Amino acid sequence: MCGIAGFIGQRLPKTFQTQATLSAMHHRGPDANGTSTHELKKCRLQLLHTRLAIIDKRVVANQPFSRDGVTLVFNGEIYNYVELRNELEQFGFIFETRSDTEVLLCAYLKWGGACLNKLEGMWAFLLFDERRGQVMVSRDRFGEKPLFFMQDNGNLYLASEVRALAELAGQKPTPNMKKLAQYLAGGFRFIHKTDDTFFETIQEFPAAHFAWIENPSEINPKPYWQLTFNPINISRDQIVTQVKEKFVQAVTKRLRSDVPLAFC
Repeated sequence: MCGIAGFIGQRLPKTFQTQATLSAMHHRGPDANGTSTHELKKCRLQLLHTRLAIIDKRVVANQPFSRDGVTLVFNGEIYNYVELRNELEQFGFIFETRSDTEVLLCAYLKWGGACLNKLEGMWAFLLFDERRGQVMVSRDRFGEKPLFFMQDNGNLYLASEVRALAELAGQKPTPNMKKLAQYLAGGFRFIHKTDDTFFETIQEFPAAHFAWIENPSEINPKPYWQLTFNPINISRDQIVTQVKEKFVQAVTKRLRSDVPLAFC
């Protein structure tokens, strides 16, 4: 899984809040953890990560991962990282790790925000670009990887889980009774119609969106992808052949791992 968290504001969270956040995310990433702090225009930025090592288990691949003025914390997996790495090497990129994390960072260095269109995978990430003085936030197309945020007292908090978000902010969130009532009355299909959550003031960062952030008071997610329906004339035999081919390709990419596999 991995766990990520971030803070943007005037004063960094206290050390015990940072440690409590890492502890809250330990079950998501028991193999390593790390933090980094940065200056973001008139604000301070802190990035936190707990790692579940799947690809390139070495310490050199731990996060936060920095290169060429860009620092990344990333939860997920870029399934086509081998293909992207080969493409980036053609542009002269030299890699220090075998990780998909470094491939994601280098894809950003090459294509900027347009790199999202080249990614196959599941992800939630926070990426600080020192040159731009901004943080890029993104979540995968179908929201497989979670990401929540909260604005409070001029500060912005982001995390993979509400519990970690609460620890970083140093406060206990208030239950959202309206959301709870909607769920009890309408069931699971109702809870994702809006980006609010079961807790007041805490929102879910929307799937298939990204945002550039430079101050804690403004977070404006914008879509980078949406599902479209473009029917074409095709025979049943062609459909069977193409679905089988794409299915095998997709599963093969998802089996890339440096640790034993299990699936159900």
